[in-house]
Amino acid sequence: MPTHRFTYFFLLTLILSTSVAFAQRYESLQEIRKLAEEGSISIDEAAIAHFEHFNNGKIHKCATPAHMYLHQNLKALKPETIQMLMSPVASASARASSEYLSPSGDFVIRYETTGTDAVPSEDNNTNGIPDYVEEIGLAADSSYRHHIRLGFSDIFSVKSRPFPIEVANNSGAYGFVPPGAPFIGIENDFAGFPSNDDPDGDVLGAVRVTIAHELKHVVQFVDNNFSGDSDFWAEMDATLMEELVYDPVNDYYNYLTGFGDSIFEEPYSTIIPGSYEDVSFALHFAEKYGNDFWPNVWIEIKQNPSVPFLNAVRNEIERQGDSYGAAIAEAYMWHYAAGIINSPPDFGFEERLEYPVSGAFVERTYSSLPDTLSGSFNLTRYSADFIEVDLDEPRAGFTSIQLAYSNPFIQLGLLAYFENGTTDSRFLEAQSSGQTRILTNWEWNDLDKLALVVVNTDQTAIQSYQIRITSDLPARARLAQNYPNPFNSRTILPFDLTKQQNVTLEVYDYLGRKIQTVFSGELDPGTYELPFDGLNLASGIYFYRLQTEEGAFYKTMSLIK
Repeated sequence: MPTHRFTYFFLLTLILSTSVAFAQRYESLQEIRKLAEEGSISIDEAAIAHFEHFNNGKIHKCATPAHMYLHQNLKALKPETIQMLMSPVASASARASSEYLSPSGDFVIRYETTGTDAVPSEDNNTNGIPDYVEEIGLAADSSYRHHIRLGFSDIFSVKSRPFPIEVANNSGAYGFVPPGAPFIGIENDFAGFPSNDDPDGDVLGAVRVTIAHELKHVVQFVDNNFSGDSDFWAEMDATLMEELVYDPVNDYYNYLTGFGDSIFEEPYSTIIPGSYEDVSFALHFAEKYGNDFWPNVWIEIKQNPSVPFLNAVRNEIERQGDSYGAAIAEAYMWHYAAGIINSPPDFGFEERLEYPVSGAFVERTYSSLPDTLSGSFNLTRYSADFIEVDLDEPRAGFTSIQLAYSNPFIQLGLLAYFENGTTDSRFLEAQSSGQTRILTNWEWNDLDKLALVVVNTDQTAIQSYQIRITSDLPARARLAQNYPNPFNSRTILPFDLTKQQNVTLEVYDYLGRKIQTVFSGELDPGTYELPFDGLNLASGIYFYRLQTEEGAFYKTMSLIK
């Protein structure tokens, strides 16, 4: 057996630095891919630039994206480029001088005890295996169990036992998975890496989350062979696994800002494609819908690898019975409500107090209410504007928002902060008419602050909107059309009231039989949106009736399962 291996990234750096094809530095992997798609640089130059991106002296969460790009373009690359980029992989996968089988027997950890790639020598149980290596084995077994328990694919449906984990000096990357996912690469000592919250120390915390992260990349390979649109989101997905498997470690806190276009720092920049700084976007859906949300998304991707990632997300949201637009708006609202300044006690992420303060990046602030629609504001694809209303003077009446838009991709989320310390939220979805309005039952004089999150859910194009924030009362009692309509299980029943009064809202089937009393009691004047759940009802046409002191109102709605 050889007693020493070339460090993977060290060898790659030597090859790149001596190659005539050595790539210039680019701002991001997204820029590299875009230039290659436009033909401004060749596929070979783009592949080399991907690897060179991870040899810039910075610490990177994961170097797998470079390997994914190489894997996806093997047929298009020149043989000499493939040999140049693959030779370090062959070197890194050469058998090490020492091996350790994880307690389950599912993973073999290959490591060195001397040289550049040496692991820490501590062996507190004096069994001849460095503690560092044993911890890698424990983390691998635990991560694998968690992946299976959560409902993700089993890597051993494709890979053989024991699966290799190569330990080496990665020169600034926590880990990586090479083309074809033949092994997991992990840093040999994590010296100089960022701190984390693991009670057993930073090094063990880094070991644990790296194994959880890289194992998810192997699962991604099993699901779709590193192909399709979903690979753009692979880093966000793998970083999410760190939190799902090792919640106390919180290493991902280090990457929520300062790496790419973070939602916390630049909500007005697109998050497409999502990288590890966008893990909070994925975490929102896991916390809101439960841990089966993302396994269900990946089941669809596995069954149809060509499905765009965000389309699979949309399909799962709608399978949950929710509106896609409102769900995306709420995801951005959770980001606005993060940090110690804007975090209410009853809204947002579980760990929101530990997150950056997104409210510091508010796009506009209103201290008075404009009388007319604003000028036109542009939002790039899949991004959001954070807007605050903090009035200088008291204002009578109820909060009213008028929204005009270029296309019905614009969504609006409202988060009201009341003087008594409570909060409330509303969502307003754009309709095909190009303009819509929401009148709430929030009195301006009761509000401490109003936050608005305007979201463009278009995945490809800039969209524009105009907004007017004012004080109003409904002109008449009104029962509005439910949304979504048709609906699958859950929908919203909106209505306006002009004065305080007793009301009853009921749902009937097409034969006139009462199905449910949604609400019965006294309400203040304002606009209301009450949820209705038809989970146990058959598909068909239903009626809903609002009885007020001003008369009775009827609407029909369609349930489709």
